[in-house]
Amino acid sequence: MKVAIEEAAKLGMRVGITSGTHWPHANIPGLDPNSEAAGQEVGISITNVAAGQRFNGTLALPPVQRGFATEDVKKTFVGTYAYRVGSTGNGNQTVLDITVGPIDLTDKVVQVDDQTWTLDWTAPNNGDYAIYSMWQQGTFQSREPAQKDSYAINYYNEAGVEALKEFLSSYYLADEDFVRVVRSADIQFFMDSLEISTSQGQRSLYWGKDMRQEFIDRKGYDIVAYLPLFYGIGVGEGFTGAGHPDGVDGIRTGRIVLSAEDGVSVDELNTWRILNDFYDVHTQLIKEKMMNPLREWAKEQYSMTLRSQMPYGTYMEASEMGMAMDYVETETLNMKDQTDTYRLWSGAAHILNTMYSSETACVSGMNYSLTEQDYIKIANLQFAAGVNRIIWHGHSSSWGPESNTNWPGYEGMGFNLSTRLDSREPNSMNYSEMNRYFGRVQQLLREGVSRTDLGILHLNYGENTEWPTNYANWIGNHQGIYWTDTSLQNAGYTYDYFSPDYLFLMDYDAETGTLGDTVGYQAILLHQKRMPVDAAKRLLELAKQGLKVVLVDDAATITPYFNESDEDLKVVIDELKTLKNVAVVATEADAYDVLLEMNVRPRAELVGSNEQLLTQVREDADGNLYLYVYNYCDDEHKFLQYKTTNPESHGTLASSDVAVDGLYIPYSIDPWTGEVEKVAVYRYENGRTIFNVTLEYNDAALFAFEPAAKEELHVVAAGTEVFNDNGTLIVRATESGTYKTTMSDGTTYVTSLSVPKAIELTGWDLSVEDWTEGGLERRSETRNTTIYDAETDTYKAVVLTTEEVRPVSSKNIINTKLDRLTTWDNIPEIGKDVSGVGYYTTVFDWDASKASGAYLDLGTFIQSAVVEVNGKKTDPVDAINPVIDISALLKDGKNTLKITVTSTLANRMLAMGRLSEGRNTYDGVDKLVGFNGYRCTYQSYGLSSVTLIPFAEEKLN
Repeated sequence: MKVAIEEAAKLGMRVGITSGTHWPHANIPGLDPNSEAAGQEVGISITNVAAGQRFNGTLALPPVQRGFATEDVKKTFVGTYAYRVGSTGNGNQTVLDITVGPIDLTDKVVQVDDQTWTLDWTAPNNGDYAIYSMWQQGTFQSREPAQKDSYAINYYNEAGVEALKEFLSSYYLADEDFVRVVRSADIQFFMDSLEISTSQGQRSLYWGKDMRQEFIDRKGYDIVAYLPLFYGIGVGEGFTGAGHPDGVDGIRTGRIVLSAEDGVSVDELNTWRILNDFYDVHTQLIKEKMMNPLREWAKEQYSMTLRSQMPYGTYMEASEMGMAMDYVETETLNMKDQTDTYRLWSGAAHILNTMYSSETACVSGMNYSLTEQDYIKIANLQFAAGVNRIIWHGHSSSWGPESNTNWPGYEGMGFNLSTRLDSREPNSMNYSEMNRYFGRVQQLLREGVSRTDLGILHLNYGENTEWPTNYANWIGNHQGIYWTDTSLQNAGYTYDYFSPDYLFLMDYDAETGTLGDTVGYQAILLHQKRMPVDAAKRLLELAKQGLKVVLVDDAATITPYFNESDEDLKVVIDELKTLKNVAVVATEADAYDVLLEMNVRPRAELVGSNEQLLTQVREDADGNLYLYVYNYCDDEHKFLQYKTTNPESHGTLASSDVAVDGLYIPYSIDPWTGEVEKVAVYRYENGRTIFNVTLEYNDAALFAFEPAAKEELHVVAAGTEVFNDNGTLIVRATESGTYKTTMSDGTTYVTSLSVPKAIELTGWDLSVEDWTEGGLERRSETRNTTIYDAETDTYKAVVLTTEEVRPVSSKNIINTKLDRLTTWDNIPEIGKDVSGVGYYTTVFDWDASKASGAYLDLGTFIQSAVVEVNGKKTDPVDAINPVIDISALLKDGKNTLKITVTSTLANRMLAMGRLSEGRNTYDGVDKLVGFNGYRCTYQSYGLSSVTLIPFAEEKLN
């Protein structure tokens, strides 16, 4: 690890030291699973007693983690309560009659020994009763394999984090030289996805010795009598949101619920509120007892920062952990390309002005099948929500133990999960160009601070991500997940979701009319019924200062917590609605017109009809703006969950005027080359800068805007392309014609251009490097180390020799000649099974007297391409819109052209039987397959056309 950090520091790279329940750093070797420092839970046993019957005997003990004897699990008695069973609710529930319960039997329970508790109690004659007995016990969650038993820590009290710090300090950080290296480098302590669980998978019954009192102090009542309500709630069972018909206002409970005042019907609302109270305390405790102390310790002692994937997939509030870390992280695997879901955490990143990273491109069933175009799509859909750091998932060393290392390399992350992104794949020769593309986009999205238009309050304990939802693609189907109407998105509004607690972290700026200096929300939107009273009061306070607020008709009408009053909430919201800067709308779709009436426009407005473009806006300290625009819709995704829809076709090409609030000089930034040039064609209207953006599907554009001290002479309308070459305006056309150009001072130019017709190039020599399984390279290492001896409970010094292998790819050359281009699967000498690298060469004639220059259009291809003209490389090829200007490399007469095209390994792996084609149908309709339509199938590699497109140009005097 020290060597890795030292080398990374030399390269200016950041290193993450990973922790989490499936990583050794938070599963501590030798940790006593019965200790308070280890994961703790409430175990519950249930004893049923008929009306008037006496129970006199030993209470049943709760189950423990499978594989462990109950006598080895320490139990601390918490309490026993009896409830009259009012009904069975919907048939799957037990309804606890609150009119006669809870009956506290705790003082009647006698402890006989460490594993025996007895009770003598006679049930009343008025019905059948259920006795719930509760003990604190260890979860015994462990990590396998490990030399020594390693158990998960307790995330909800100081003992857990102290044990973690002690382990790290005495093991990894005990070496002074290593600590010196850590302090001098850029090191993050990374908390991976929070995959903790109780012994029975009941994901909400986490506990600790202080939990009861912490709850009383924060919520004002004792939770113990209500712990049975959490019994049986497993992973996702009480989740709401994506994939559930109850959506953002879902009130979901478990199998045990409280009755209403009649003792029989279900009081779903108050049951839900008690659940929320416990989840809210868990949320607060993990921040206060775990994350904040860990962050402070890491920073003060070792100059490390804390990065974490927030607790999606748990019953804690999802966005609030962002308050306790240096920056937040999401991941592809759980969010499945849904920009709206990424927005659940963008608010935390924008409000706190932190980095927003993503564990990117983990797609089930697509290892060796994802293309560069897929990677670009995955990343761009994240960028559209404000993600500004891509962290590739799945890379592992090609070296591994011979017993489970197969061609093309060792699978350290599981063979089913993509992807490896190393030299075992043909495309690796061009990874640097792809990563530089992402780097330029990320650089723009880190400039200054976010300028997000709208904040949408979103509170949900049990946030459902897309992980369990196999076939949903809301973004491609033009539907929102949380704020379901897309009118705002289509108009260019950017928005974040965040917990109402974030309102206390932002101030209103009356001068700019915005909330939060690092994000600049122009308005706050409310659409959920749930709203905490204290947050409503804070919102009222901000609205009185001038903050604009829009409420959907029945928003903010119920409190999510047990000891809060709907009546108190109504008083606050009623006053809020009286303010002139607050509007109430009947539906989400009505918010667009109301925002315009309030003079809240998108900072980068998409003018006219749009169902394809998404944006992000940033602003630096000098007032320069930065704009990211992405075409997200391919017009083919027609499926939403298990339904089909047929939205009106809009094609794959998106074209829209973009109106940026303010008067600026706009610049375009090429994300593939880094070239920056002034936008030639734009206009000023009503205090806004307006220009056109035209993008093919999956393509992104970057812009920067410099405040205009005075108006420069520029083009306001043009009949063809116009370029600004360091102040010289150039008219360019690929077709012969007469073109009109209008300047900002009213001057009009008419330019006549004659251009030769485009030519599809023919006469190709093709050599394909066919990658197949070869032999094995071997290496061994002998070193002094220690191994754990379970018999003596000690570590012994040993000399250990290990051997690893690395599969080698055999690269056979297939040569052929083509008059016209076609993909490899259509060429008999190659066929559909081949994966590898294709080398194309041809010669073409060029007459420089007939054109000013030429583009080369590579058509559509999979993966990447590199172009050389007369032995010199061109600029990097845009994998989405592969049209490049080769003018500078052309010469009169004969020109040689070489194009190198890569592929995935999918076809070869399919032919070997290592992968299988995925397909699923529903009602005879070919549905989106697997992860939002990614499909492991044979791919058509290589070029299908290459066209030389001459152009003519003329300077405007």
